[in-house]
Amino acid sequence: MLLSIALALASATTSFDVSGVHVILRQNNANNVVAANLYLLGGARQVTEANAGIEPILLEVSERGTQRYPKNSLRRAMSLLGSEIVVAPSADWTMFGIRSSTEVFDSTWSIFADRVMHPNLAKSEIALVKAQYLSGIRQRRDDPDALADYLADSITYVGHPYSVSVVGNEKSIQALDSASLREYQRAQFVTSRMLLVVVGNVDRAHIERLVSQSIGQLPRGSYKWTAPPRIPEANTAIVIERRQLPTNYILGYYSGPLASGEDYQPLRVATSVLTGRMFAEIRTRQNLTYDVHAPFVDRAATTGGLYVSTKADARRDRRSPTGDARPRGSQAARRTIHNRILSG
Repeated sequence: MLLSIALALASATTSFDVSGVHVILRQNNANNVVAANLYLLGGARQVTEANAGIEPILLEVSERGTQRYPKNSLRRAMSLLGSEIVVAPSADWTMFGIRSSTEVFDSTWSIFADRVMHPNLAKSEIALVKAQYLSGIRQRRDDPDALADYLADSITYVGHPYSVSVVGNEKSIQALDSASLREYQRAQFVTSRMLLVVVGNVDRAHIERLVSQSIGQLPRGSYKWTAPPRIPEANTAIVIERRQLPTNYILGYYSGPLASGEDYQPLRVATSVLTGRMFAEIRTRQNLTYDVHAPFVDRAATTGGLYVSTKADARRDRRSPTGDARPRGSQAARRTIHNRILSG
């Protein structure tokens, strides 16, 4: 029985090309929901420090009007359809996706495709989206966790393509205008960069028709996906941001394998296990921290890490649940905690 279920699941997933767009379709007739993610491959390697942020900003601006759907008409249509179109930039690709019911998927796709192919890119709308992105970047310094992420990235990815932020920096965002966005859309929105993944109650013929009549008509281009290099194993680096806060936030990364490497899955499992053991010992048993975990940054070139947030005086005046008054900062205490984590 299990074999028949596995074969049925495998047969429900197909992979094919439509007008230069590679498609992975997982047909699921259990309900009337469709999720379609269009991945524009490349991510950080498609941009430079000078134009970083251009791709997600372009896609966000497209929500504010296209050739077929002026701004108010587009928003009214999306509200009536009850669908959602999302933008999610990352280091290896930008995801542009649909969340819809089967009944209105075609209408949602029409808006989705026009946003990719024919965005208006009005100057006033570009200015509004740029202001939102700049505000987010500036507010990063107000959130200790977000700032720790940013600072850890700044020293981990030196000399690597991932050092370029896909959401941009203040200088690159301020420099963007309608001419640069239009040129980027013309040159970079090509089918060779596109991977379409669809899951839901829709068949292959349906997807082939939608793609061939819309995004499949874009230029082919010459993009080819290649794996990025591993994260450099450089000398140890540290950066400290001094703040008058009751909590210390500490985050560090180390180089992991490529996603195609044989150590990828072992590291993924190991960081999950380590997170559980550290939380059980350091947070629950010792009560030394608010949060502790071993992050696994899942990219084409992976990294693992360690994170802890704790009060500055967490090592002092602490007793164990058994009443042990031994200072937790002592070498013996650290060795005990270390051994408990390793032994589980």
